[in-house]
Amino acid sequence: MPREPLRSLTSRLPEPQQAEEMMLTLHRESDRTAAIVGASMVESALEELITSSLKSEATDIAEKLFENRGPLSDFNSKIVVAQAFSVITDRMADDLQRIRKVRNCFAHARLLIDFENPLIAREVSELAAVVAVRSTEHNYPVGSKFPYNSHKTSFGLSCYTFVKLLAAPNRMTDPRGLTDEGLRHAYAASGGEAGDPFADALAGEIERRNLDI
Repeated sequence: MPREPLRSLTSRLPEPQQAEEMMLTLHRESDRTAAIVGASMVESALEELITSSLKSEATDIAEKLFENRGPLSDFNSKIVVAQAFSVITDRMADDLQRIRKVRNCFAHARLLIDFENPLIAREVSELAAVVAVRSTEHNYPVGSKFPYNSHKTSFGLSCYTFVKLLAAPNRMTDPRGLTDEGLRHAYAASGGEAGDPFADALAGEIERRNLDI
Protein backbone atom coordinates (compact mmCIF):
# COMPACT_ATOMS: atom_id res chain seq x y z
CA MET A 1 0.00 0.00 0.00
CA PRO A 2 1.55 3.34 -1.04
CA ARG A 3 2.46 5.74 1.74
CA GLU A 4 0.46 8.94 1.98
CA PRO A 5 2.70 11.90 1.13
CA LEU A 6 3.40 14.37 3.92
CA ARG A 7 2.22 17.26 1.75
CA SER A 8 -1.31 15.81 1.82
CA LEU A 9 -1.68 17.31 5.29
CA THR A 10 -1.46 20.82 3.85
CA SER A 11 -4.34 20.26 1.44
CA ARG A 12 -6.85 19.04 3.99
CA LEU A 13 -9.45 21.55 5.14
CA PRO A 14 -11.03 21.64 8.61
CA GLU A 15 -14.73 21.11 9.12
CA PRO A 16 -16.75 24.36 8.95
CA GLN A 17 -17.27 24.57 12.72
CA GLN A 18 -13.61 23.90 13.41
CA ALA A 19 -12.60 26.50 10.82
CA GLU A 20 -14.89 29.04 12.49
CA GLU A 21 -13.34 28.35 15.88
CA MET A 22 -9.83 28.62 14.45
CA MET A 23 -10.54 32.00 12.86
CA LEU A 24 -12.21 33.46 15.95
CA THR A 25 -9.36 32.43 18.26
CA LEU A 26 -6.43 33.64 16.17
CA HIS A 27 -5.85 36.52 18.58
CA ARG A 28 -4.93 33.99 21.28
CA GLU A 29 -2.14 32.49 19.20
CA SER A 30 1.40 33.75 18.79
CA ASP A 31 1.78 36.50 16.21
CA ARG A 32 3.59 34.20 13.79
CA THR A 33 0.93 31.49 14.10
CA ALA A 34 -1.92 33.99 13.70
CA ALA A 35 -0.38 35.42 10.53
CA ILE A 36 0.38 32.09 8.89
CA VAL A 37 -2.81 30.24 9.84
CA GLY A 38 -5.11 33.20 9.15
CA ALA A 39 -3.66 33.77 5.68
CA SER A 40 -3.72 30.04 4.96
CA MET A 41 -7.45 29.92 5.69
CA VAL A 42 -8.02 32.86 3.35
CA GLU A 43 -5.98 31.20 0.62
CA SER A 44 -8.02 28.01 1.00
CA ALA A 45 -11.27 29.99 0.73
CA LEU A 46 -9.99 31.68 -2.44
CA GLU A 47 -9.01 28.30 -3.90
CA GLU A 48 -12.52 26.97 -3.26
CA LEU A 49 -14.03 30.02 -4.92
CA ILE A 50 -11.83 29.61 -8.00
CA THR A 51 -12.64 25.90 -8.14
CA SER A 52 -16.37 26.64 -8.03
CA SER A 53 -15.91 29.02 -10.98
CA LEU A 54 -14.17 26.50 -13.25
CA LYS A 55 -16.00 25.50 -16.42
CA SER A 56 -14.07 22.31 -17.15
CA GLU A 57 -15.70 19.03 -16.13
CA ALA A 58 -12.37 17.19 -15.92
CA THR A 59 -12.20 15.53 -12.51
CA ASP A 60 -8.48 16.20 -12.09
CA ILE A 61 -8.43 19.84 -13.23
CA ALA A 62 -8.26 21.25 -9.69
CA GLU A 63 -5.35 18.98 -8.81
CA LYS A 64 -3.49 20.08 -11.93
CA LEU A 65 -4.08 23.75 -11.11
CA PHE A 66 -3.38 23.83 -7.39
CA GLU A 67 -1.01 20.98 -6.57
CA ASN A 68 2.54 19.86 -7.44
CA ARG A 69 3.72 23.24 -8.69
CA GLY A 70 0.61 23.78 -10.77
CA PRO A 71 0.02 27.27 -12.19
CA LEU A 72 -2.14 28.23 -9.20
CA SER A 73 -0.20 26.43 -6.47
CA ASP A 74 0.86 29.64 -4.72
CA PHE A 75 -1.20 32.39 -3.10
CA ASN A 76 -0.05 35.17 -5.41
CA SER A 77 -1.03 33.24 -8.55
CA LYS A 78 -4.48 32.53 -7.14
CA ILE A 79 -5.01 36.23 -6.41
CA VAL A 80 -3.78 37.42 -9.82
CA VAL A 81 -5.84 34.91 -11.80
CA ALA A 82 -8.97 35.45 -9.70
CA GLN A 83 -8.64 39.19 -10.26
CA ALA A 84 -7.93 38.81 -14.00
CA PHE A 85 -11.10 36.76 -14.53
CA SER A 86 -13.23 38.98 -12.24
CA VAL A 87 -13.74 36.23 -9.69
CA ILE A 88 -12.76 38.89 -7.15
CA THR A 89 -12.69 42.68 -7.39
CA ASP A 90 -9.58 44.81 -7.72
CA ARG A 91 -10.06 46.09 -4.17
CA MET A 92 -10.33 42.57 -2.80
CA ALA A 93 -7.16 41.64 -4.68
CA ASP A 94 -5.31 44.56 -3.09
CA ASP A 95 -6.27 43.40 0.40
CA LEU A 96 -5.47 39.77 -0.38
CA GLN A 97 -2.02 40.84 -1.49
CA ARG A 98 -1.55 42.66 1.83
CA ILE A 99 -2.55 39.52 3.73
CA ARG A 100 -0.18 37.46 1.60
CA LYS A 101 2.73 39.84 2.20
CA VAL A 102 2.15 39.85 5.96
CA ARG A 103 2.02 36.03 5.95
CA ASN A 104 5.24 35.79 3.95
CA CYS A 105 6.98 38.22 6.26
CA PHE A 106 6.18 36.12 9.32
CA ALA A 107 6.96 32.86 7.53
CA HIS A 108 10.37 33.89 6.22
CA ALA A 109 11.70 36.57 8.57
CA ARG A 110 14.92 35.60 10.32
CA LEU A 111 14.28 38.18 13.03
CA LEU A 112 11.78 38.04 15.87
CA ILE A 113 8.91 40.17 14.61
CA ASP A 114 5.35 40.85 15.73
CA PHE A 115 2.28 42.76 14.61
CA GLU A 116 3.48 45.90 16.36
CA ASN A 117 6.35 46.23 13.90
CA PRO A 118 5.63 49.54 12.09
CA LEU A 119 5.89 47.97 8.62
CA ILE A 120 3.45 45.18 9.48
CA ALA A 121 1.14 47.50 11.40
CA ARG A 122 0.95 49.78 8.36
CA GLU A 123 -0.15 46.94 6.07
CA VAL A 124 -2.77 45.75 8.57
CA SER A 125 -4.13 49.27 9.12
CA GLU A 126 -4.80 49.65 5.38
CA LEU A 127 -6.97 46.52 5.13
CA ALA A 128 -10.55 47.47 4.24
CA ALA A 129 -12.21 45.55 7.08
CA VAL A 130 -9.85 47.14 9.58
CA VAL A 131 -10.50 50.66 8.29
CA ALA A 132 -14.24 50.01 8.55
CA VAL A 133 -14.30 48.48 12.00
CA ARG A 134 -11.97 51.04 13.58
CA SER A 135 -14.47 53.73 12.66
CA THR A 136 -16.89 52.19 15.19
CA GLU A 137 -14.66 52.67 18.25
CA HIS A 138 -16.80 55.54 19.56
CA ASN A 139 -19.76 53.14 19.81
CA TYR A 140 -18.04 51.05 22.47
CA PRO A 141 -18.94 51.86 26.10
CA VAL A 142 -16.59 54.28 27.82
CA GLY A 143 -13.95 52.36 29.72
CA SER A 144 -14.39 49.15 27.71
CA LYS A 145 -11.50 47.77 25.70
CA PHE A 146 -11.73 48.31 21.96
CA PRO A 147 -10.29 45.04 20.59
CA TYR A 148 -9.35 46.28 17.13
CA ASN A 149 -6.62 48.61 18.31
CA SER A 150 -4.55 45.43 18.37
CA HIS A 151 -2.98 44.85 14.97
CA LYS A 152 -3.03 41.08 15.50
CA THR A 153 -6.74 41.10 16.34
CA SER A 154 -7.36 43.37 13.35
CA PHE A 155 -5.46 41.04 11.03
CA GLY A 156 -7.56 38.13 12.32
CA LEU A 157 -10.69 40.22 11.69
CA SER A 158 -9.68 40.82 8.08
CA CYS A 159 -8.88 37.15 7.48
CA TYR A 160 -12.18 36.08 9.04
CA THR A 161 -14.10 38.62 6.97
CA PHE A 162 -12.46 37.43 3.78
CA VAL A 163 -13.27 33.80 4.50
CA LYS A 164 -16.90 34.84 4.97
CA LEU A 165 -16.99 37.05 1.87
CA LEU A 166 -15.38 34.49 -0.42
CA ALA A 167 -17.94 31.92 0.67
CA ALA A 168 -20.93 34.30 0.44
CA PRO A 169 -23.46 34.14 -2.42
CA ASN A 170 -22.50 37.68 -3.47
CA ARG A 171 -18.81 36.90 -3.92
CA MET A 172 -18.00 39.67 -6.32
CA THR A 173 -17.56 42.39 -3.78
CA ASP A 174 -16.32 43.49 -0.38
CA PRO A 175 -18.18 45.63 2.20
CA ARG A 176 -17.23 48.84 0.39
CA GLY A 177 -18.56 47.53 -2.90
CA LEU A 178 -21.96 46.44 -1.61
CA THR A 179 -25.00 48.55 -2.40
CA ASP A 180 -26.69 50.17 0.59
CA GLU A 181 -29.42 47.54 0.46
CA GLY A 182 -26.91 44.74 0.01
CA LEU A 183 -24.93 46.02 2.97
CA ARG A 184 -28.02 46.06 5.18
CA HIS A 185 -28.92 42.54 4.02
CA ALA A 186 -25.42 41.23 4.72
CA TYR A 187 -25.46 42.81 8.17
CA ALA A 188 -28.85 41.30 8.96
CA ALA A 189 -27.65 37.89 7.73
CA SER A 190 -24.60 38.14 9.99
CA GLY A 191 -26.83 38.41 13.04
CA GLY A 192 -25.40 41.82 13.91
CA GLU A 193 -23.90 40.56 17.15
CA ALA A 194 -21.40 43.00 18.66
CA GLY A 195 -17.97 41.46 18.88
CA ASP A 196 -18.47 39.23 15.84
CA PRO A 197 -15.69 40.29 13.43
CA PHE A 198 -17.77 39.97 10.27
CA ALA A 199 -20.72 41.87 11.75
CA ASP A 200 -18.37 44.54 13.12
CA ALA A 201 -16.79 45.09 9.70
CA LEU A 202 -20.20 45.47 8.07
CA ALA A 203 -21.37 47.77 10.86
CA GLY A 204 -18.32 49.94 10.30
CA GLU A 205 -19.15 50.39 6.63
CA ILE A 206 -22.81 51.09 7.46
CA GLU A 207 -21.73 53.80 9.88
CA ARG A 208 -19.25 55.25 7.40
CA ARG A 209 -22.16 55.76 5.00
CA ASN A 210 -24.48 57.10 7.73
CA LEU A 211 -27.08 54.44 6.94
CA ASP A 212 -29.95 53.40 9.18
CA ILE A 213 -30.11 49.72 10.06
